[in-house]
Amino acid sequence: MRNKIIAWLRRFRDVLPIAALLAFMYCVFGSLEVVLTSAKDFSFTFNQALLPLSLVCVAVTLVFSAVMACFRGVGLRIVTGLFTGVALCSYLQNLVLNLDLGMLEGEEIDWTAYGNHGMINLLVWVALLIAILIAAILLKKHWRTVSMCVCGLLLIMQVSALAISAITYGASIGEDLTKRYALDGEDQYTVSTEGNIIMFVVDYCANTYYDETVAAYP
Repeated sequence: MRNKIIAWLRRFRDVLPIAALLAFMYCVFGSLEVVLTSAKDFSFTFNQALLPLSLVCVAVTLVFSAVMACFRGVGLRIVTGLFTGVALCSYLQNLVLNLDLGMLEGEEIDWTAYGNHGMINLLVWVALLIAILIAAILLKKHWRTVSMCVCGLLLIMQVSALAISAITYGASIGEDLTKRYALDGEDQYTVSTEGNIIMFVVDYCANTYYDETVAAYP
C-alpha cells in the first residue's frame, strides 16, 4: 500500500506542469487578459480579480493532477497526451487561429462567412491531438520528460506574457475605483441659460439613416 501511495505521488508530481498549464490558461490568463484590455469597463481591478482566480487555478490544477495520477503506463501517457494536446491547441488558437471580428456595433454578423475557418480550426485541432497522442505512445518513458518540458516552457511564457500585459496596462489597473467618474444625479435637470448641448444616444442605427439625417438637417 505504501509503495502504491509513493508511486501515485510521483505521478502526481510529474503531471503537475501539464495540469498547471491548462488550468492557468483557462482560469487565469484568459480571464485576466479580458480584465487588462477592458479595465475601465469593470467595477473591479486586476489586483482584486487576481487572488480568487489564482485560488481557482490552484484547485483545478490539484484536481487535474490527482485524476491524471490515477492512470499508469500507456493510460497515463494517453491522458497526459490529451491534456498536453488541448493546451497546445488552445495556445495556438489564441495566438494565430482566432479571427478579428471587428467592433461589435449591433450589426448582424454573417456567421456563414466563417464556416470554412471553423472547419480549418477543427482539422488543426484533430491533427495536432492525434500527432501528440501518437508521440506520447511511441516515446514511452521519454514522454514524461518531453511533456513536462513543453508544458513548463509554455507555462513560463504565459506567466511572462501576463506580467508584461499587467505592467503595460498598469495605469488602468491601478486606478482607484473611488476616482472613477460616475453620474450622481446632481443638477441633472438643470439647464443653462445658453450653450446647452442636446445629445441623442442611438444604440442601434445604421450609418445610412444617420448620414441622410445629417444631410437633411445639418
